[in-house]
Amino acid sequence: MILATITANCVVLALEQHLPGDDKTPMAKRLEKTEPYFIGIFCFEAGIKLLALGFRFP
Repeated sequence: MILATITANCVVLALEQHLPGDDKTPMAKRLEKTEPYFIGIFCFEAGIKLLALGFRFP
């Protein structure tokens, strides 16, 4: 699951175009909306790891 998310995030980052707000294509606008989902998944993963391993790592 996480590996697929990382791969999808890499694809989205490769497809992104960093243009001013007025010049963005519809695809660039849609790709921009995926960022919060990736952040949420990665934060969830980090939280699960903290719960599983504890706050003090060996």
